[in-house]
Amino acid sequence: MAIAQTLADNDPSNAGWQRDLSVSLNKIGDILTAQGKLDDAKAVFEKSRDIAQTLADNDPSNAEWQTDVVVSHVKLLGIAQQQDNTKAARTHGEKALAILKPLAEQGLLHEPQQQWIGIIEKALKALE
Repeated sequence: MAIAQTLADNDPSNAGWQRDLSVSLNKIGDILTAQGKLDDAKAVFEKSRDIAQTLADNDPSNAEWQTDVVVSHVKLLGIAQQQDNTKAARTHGEKALAILKPLAEQGLLHEPQQQWIGIIEKALKALE
């Protein structure tokens, strides 16, 4: 993690290193979630999401970077659910769908990613 952070810090314009950092942060967030450290996990997922969002904003045609943002939103949705924060969970789910649905319409999602739409919609329905 320290290496990914150093590389990303030393060359903020290197999209590959920024993405590597974002992915690494999501993995750390997963560990923190498993340990029950939800506030820490949330902060890490938010940092990952912010990096992914910057990459996606800089290259909106890059479906992989768009789906990286979705992954972070889904992880944040999960944290919000565990913290009984229905409003935040709904917001993250809706943001994820707002990215996924256009990508699906354009045929830019792989088969497993297409299934994310139904999974997220089901999670949102459970919040009602």
